Amino acid sequence: QQAEALENQGKWAQAAALQRQRLALDPGSVWITYRLSQDLWQAGQRSQADTLMRNLAQQKPNDPEQVYAYGLYLSGHDQDRAALAHINSLPRAQWNSNIQELANRLQSDQVLETASRLRESGKEAEAEAMLRQQPPSTRIDLTLADWAQQRRDDTAARAAYQNVLTREPANVDAILGLTEVDIAAGDKAAARSQLAKLPATDNTSLNTQRRVALVQAQLGDTAAAQQTFNKLIPQAKSQPPSMESAMVLRDGAGFEAQAGDPEQALETYKDAMVASGVTTTRPQDNDTFTRLTRNDEKDDWLKRGVRSDAADLYRQQDLNVTLEHDYWGSSGTGGYSDLKAHTTMLQVDAPYSDGRMFFRSDFVNMNVGSFSADAEGKWDNNWGTCTLQDCSGNRSQSDSGASVAVGWRNDVWSWDI
Repeated sequence: QQAEALENQGKWAQAAALQRQRLALDPGSVWITYRLSQDLWQAGQRSQADTLMRNLAQQKPNDPEQVYAYGLYLSGHDQDRAALAHINSLPRAQWNSNIQELANRLQSDQVLETASRLRESGKEAEAEAMLRQQPPSTRIDLTLADWAQQRRDDTAARAAYQNVLTREPANVDAILGLTEVDIAAGDKAAARSQLAKLPATDNTSLNTQRRVALVQAQLGDTAAAQQTFNKLIPQAKSQPPSMESAMVLRDGAGFEAQAGDPEQALETYKDAMVASGVTTTRPQDNDTFTRLTRNDEKDDWLKRGVRSDAADLYRQQDLNVTLEHDYWGSSGTGGYSDLKAHTTMLQVDAPYSDGRMFFRSDFVNMNVGSFSADAEGKWDNNWGTCTLQDCSGNRSQSDSGASVAVGWRNDVWSWDI
């Protein structure tokens, strides 16, 4: 229990020390070795963790518990193919229900991975056909529903979610999926009705709670969404870096920005950078933060999204002052076309609400020179009535003026005067 408490607090090295003591009292224990390896992995001692599990496999090659534990360990660290190969090293006659379930999941993962690659290459119809050839599966139906949602095919998405609910009436992912479909269709009443069907449980995953918070925000239940994110964000910060925790922090930051707290949102984006693997160290100054918002061609979709969203908000919060001056002219006859034009532009952009406001003023001065005068200060120059009688007095042609403009814009609206 002490080790479990330390694990829940993220104190992996201390938990590993306790697990070592337990293993010394029970050498060769499959599950103590497994937990020790997991704690070492989380503490950054991955080579030592891998060695422990390999040694266990060599000591107990035909032990179903060992095979299951090592399979879990490998699959939990993105080594699905190695996990399946290790499971298949045990004769099927010795497989127990846990091993069979894990093998089925890993095989399903491989099918889904292949289908996802097909879809990413632009062959979505082939990917769907591959999945529909598989035995009925909740994971496959949820995947098909998600793809349909992304291409805005609400009818197909709804049908796939209903297939899941026929088998599992309390499936949280399907209920949330139907809620999202109803919101996309503009039917908020139906969405609220679906959301109310969510079963109450204390073991809801971070990702599910994240989706609930987003749905609450889309339905206009800002206070409820705020409460959900206030509970979620600290939990995500305490977790090791992962896609799940990174998505919580990314969406939490987006909600904070929309709720009018951009400074806190920027702080949460810093945590999202760590959780998504953009950096291993939380940025402590603006220079480091802005550098981390730059694109990297090696980024996956999540890292790109975190960088982009953080950069957009950072720019949105900037106060920018722009002063520009432009001069141009053309040689010609003084008073007619010996033009000199000066334009000065001053613009101030600043954050306001969830967008940016601006003030702009343009100052323009144009001068076409002066007529040539004789010794008496008079000229004719073929200019109006001066061709009939020589003129005197003001012989220059110039004018100036100023304009003022104000405006505001966000992702949806834009106006200016």
